[in-house]
Amino acid sequence: MRLGKETFLILVLIQSSLVGLCASVQASEDYIYYGYVPSEFAYLAITGIEDSTSVTLYDLLRGVVTQEFAVDRMRNATFPIEPGVYFKVVADRRVVVGLYGGNSTGGACGFYPSTSGGFIGREFIFRPIPGLPQDIIALEESEVTVYDEAGELLAENIKIEQNGTSPLPGGALPSPLRVVSDNRIAVGAYAGNAFSVLPALGGGFVGRTLYGEVNDWQSALFIVLPYEPCEVKVYDSRGREVASKVFTEEDLDGPEPFWFMSMAGELNFASGGAFLRFVATGRITVISGDTEGPGGEAAHPKWFGDDIAFLGARVDEELRFYVPTSAVLFSPYATRLVLDGESTQASADTTIFLMPGIHTVKADNTIIVQLNGEGDPEAGWNDWGAIVPSVSDIEFTDSEPLKLTPEAEGGGLHMDVIVGAIVGVALVVIVIIRFVLPRTRARGAVGTS
Repeated sequence: MRLGKETFLILVLIQSSLVGLCASVQASEDYIYYGYVPSEFAYLAITGIEDSTSVTLYDLLRGVVTQEFAVDRMRNATFPIEPGVYFKVVADRRVVVGLYGGNSTGGACGFYPSTSGGFIGREFIFRPIPGLPQDIIALEESEVTVYDEAGELLAENIKIEQNGTSPLPGGALPSPLRVVSDNRIAVGAYAGNAFSVLPALGGGFVGRTLYGEVNDWQSALFIVLPYEPCEVKVYDSRGREVASKVFTEEDLDGPEPFWFMSMAGELNFASGGAFLRFVATGRITVISGDTEGPGGEAAHPKWFGDDIAFLGARVDEELRFYVPTSAVLFSPYATRLVLDGESTQASADTTIFLMPGIHTVKADNTIIVQLNGEGDPEAGWNDWGAIVPSVSDIEFTDSEPLKLTPEAEGGGLHMDVIVGAIVGVALVVIVIIRFVLPRTRARGAVGTS
């Protein structure tokens, strides 16, 4: 079967008794997660949001159930998983699923889902990715409280201005945390030679405002994929415009319908990471992070990794993405999809393996895509991982659209700006007292003599 303009993919149809089994036991309210294990020494970590959550793990290719267990709120279950496995996790309540591999988790990154779904919320329960900086991003001016696994207070009164970030207290702990905010935030982990697909305001991975971080371990690289002619502006944590690009109709029809840029040396990196906010006049998707390969002017998205990242599309939503090494498209439901210009029918639990390059897909049902980036082939898959989104996270739409204040649209009033304003006012006052008032008094004295 030939799909797309080039033979960039292999269609793998999971035709086994497992398909019928999944369909028969899977309730509509179940939470479903998909993933692929690209290398050895991998494991799954599953954190409970509610007590007595039933979890089942399926090996899609072998057609067997490999794990069945229950996990409680703020508890974590961890077990190894073999390389090359295409898996499906089904839980009767929301859980947080992490997939990690290699000799450490030092190259993993991504956003944690909120307890209400999607990647923006007011409450998060998760086990932090071990050994990585974890940041809280305030989408609205927020006050944050953090609790440990036992429900004990770790930190409170963490005030973060809109579009600001703060390190996550307890992020180095190997046990679950609960993060609560009075307004909407996002929580993520970032690392060198790792990458993620940035979530969009309002939900999903396609939008006009997206947020995340880059890492300067090598390149601090991002790639923007537009869906329509538009202007894209990139802001740093201080609200400064640090990059911009105008996409024309000709750009979209050109051989490289995307824009990538290395921010190494261009930003103020704290603990290796730097916040970026992408604001566009049209719909875009953004992949950002770091590479493992040639740096400097030779930096390119094909060197993203070694790491994995996830994105997805809702019903009838066009999705465009860049594949560094390979990718797997998962079809949770029976789906009619158009992939790279050609139409095909996929049954439930179908996987489609994609080769490097740009791909575009649109389906009449929800789909999930796992991007695989090996980075430097000589180094191989030595440290990688990601938070695996559920189907409901992909489908989630924020019912309360985020409203950015005029100040926040430009990044907000950060402390250095406030201090500068105070100093400026103080200087004006000094000048008035020192020079203007004496002259006024002197003129008044002459007039009354």
